[in-house]
Amino acid sequence: MCILITKIINNADVIVLMTKHKDYFNLDFTKLKNKMKTPIIIDGRNVCKKKDCETPGFIYKGISKPR
Repeated sequence: MCILITKIINNADVIVLMTKHKDYFNLDFTKLKNKMKTPIIIDGRNVCKKKDCETPGFIYKGISKPR
């Protein structure tokens, strides 16, 4: 997982994905959730699978075609 992401999401309320960066396709959602205050992902580029986000407890909102 991208080290920068794990540093910037401490106590974050939401992750908004606006690009299809290759590092976003292999996120560890359990680790991310444990670092966040409110586990919400807004996926604007169809990067994540809804099930992969919701299983560890994220609220997932995809605003592009589902993956």
